[in-house]
Amino acid sequence: MEDLSDRDKQILQFLSNGYTNSEIAAELHLSVRSIETNLSKIYKKLQVKSRLEAVKQGYAIGFIK
Repeated sequence: MEDLSDRDKQILQFLSNGYTNSEIAAELHLSVRSIETNLSKIYKKLQVKSRLEAVKQGYAIGFIK
């Protein structure tokens, strides 16, 4: 499992709070496409296939508090 960047952790925290891709993009002043790309990379790093799995894994490894 690869380490998550600070941006990855930030996006993961937004996911855990139930934000949509559009809401995350607005908060971070990025495009929705950028968020989708980041999420794809996060899923790969965490070896998961969904938002829910990413959040569960984030809690399990301590990236989400």
